[in-house]
Amino acid sequence: MRTTFICLFALSFAWPAVAEDEPFFSFDDLIQEMEQLAEEAAPLMQDWMAWITPQLEALGDRIGDLSQYEAPEVLPNGDIIIRKKLGPPEEGQIDL
Repeated sequence: MRTTFICLFALSFAWPAVAEDEPFFSFDDLIQEMEQLAEEAAPLMQDWMAWITPQLEALGDRIGDLSQYEAPEVLPNGDIIIRKKLGPPEEGQIDL
């Protein structure tokens, strides 16, 4: 559906360039082609989702909770630093 909207939006800019006597394309044909494409792509997307879901879950397990880290910082030399957030000091520790 989103792809149909994007295609129709993009083609609307080309509409004035088309001769008014004979239309270059029919919106009904375009919609029918987009629906056919969506039907053909659905099994591929389902297969891809079946493959990628466990991969993303494994990555999430490996990374852990991202809320304990600050946002990445890019240094002038291109290095990227990801700092761990500092929690409140434990009893007996000195906060510097």
